[in-house]
Amino acid sequence: MTQDKNSKLHRNEKTKEEARELVIERIKAVSNNLKICVGSSEYSKEEILKSLKEDNELGKEIIDIQLEYLRDIARGAIYQN
Repeated sequence: MTQDKNSKLHRNEKTKEEARELVIERIKAVSNNLKICVGSSEYSKEEILKSLKEDNELGKEIIDIQLEYLRDIARGAIYQN
């Protein structure tokens, strides 16, 4: 692998880790009564944080949802009628 590919791979992994940490901190900041339903399953705040820290499929889905929400806020889509 070339230096350039290694550098891009490293930046990509760093960005993923930063996104995961951002979402973890956002979830920590919400009420302890937080529940999220995915399909027919309901998850508590503690279960969500555990999934984010383990970086499992549920954690990855939560990250994707949170990042999409933040992108929508940034471009003003949340506030459009």
